Amino acid sequence: AVLLLEIANRLGLPMVAGQDNHYCDAEEQPVHDMFKSIAYLGNGGADATFPGDGFHLADEAWMRERQT
Repeated sequence: AVLLLEIANRLGLPMVAGQDNHYCDAEEQPVHDMFKSIAYLGNGGADATFPGDGFHLADEAWMRERQT
């Protein structure tokens, strides 16, 4: 991400950051997990839920707190 920011600055381009989104609010994760479980017929497995808490539509502050 730092390299992309350096390139954008050098070229005078705006920088846009995003993330993989599957639902709007972080509080919707349990519902999303339930629907994924239904889609996989309750078989669980690695694809039944997503790891972590970063699959919602996040604002800039949330993303800045967690940037790596």
